[in-house]
Amino acid sequence: MISTLDASELKGNFEIILVDDGSSDGSWTIIEELPKIHSVVRSLRNATNGGMWRAIQTGMHAAKGDFVTYLPADGEITATETIKLASLASDADIVVSKRVSSDAVIKQQVRPWYREVLSWGQRTLTRIVLGCDISNAEGIFLLRWSVFKEFALAPRHDNILFLELLVRGLTGGYRVAETEMFYTLRRGGRSKTVNLAYIIGTLADLIKLRLRMSKRLR
Repeated sequence: MISTLDASELKGNFEIILVDDGSSDGSWTIIEELPKIHSVVRSLRNATNGGMWRAIQTGMHAAKGDFVTYLPADGEITATETIKLASLASDADIVVSKRVSSDAVIKQQVRPWYREVLSWGQRTLTRIVLGCDISNAEGIFLLRWSVFKEFALAPRHDNILFLELLVRGLTGGYRVAETEMFYTLRRGGRSKTVNLAYIIGTLADLIKLRLRMSKRLR
């Protein structure tokens, strides 16, 4: 990642915040040493596992730059995609991306039918409950930090930070830039969203978010 970013226009103007989300496989023993080797790296650790978006929020609390984005650790998205987002950031408050793949084999393995169904369900729930179409914004995104910091760092007990930031960005009158995000095969990890409990929980969290956003507009 560092070599990729150093070879781009971002050289000398980025930081990498690594978050260990309560792992039990020894990842932290590696992560905690990296800042000693690379000055652009900072390492954080959550005592218990709270899900990907709570881990990302932990990293956001430590962010110091003008723009913030993220990469899951499974390798499905490469650092090259973050460079693409950054190239569009100068005239935008949020840069969103559509997930795409030009390789049929990769698409089948990464996005099998049941994940497509779940994604469709999430899009539908978001459109019905929050009135926002996220079909072209399901990839990683980049935020102008001064605009979204208040929302991103607000205390929460759910795991839909992704959806909240997207909906606020797409419906709040902010400047939006769009691009495509190419994904590849995962190097590790698995989706934790393939279950009925997660879907029901997401619906409940979306309704609560709708109520919070409605109160803010009054």
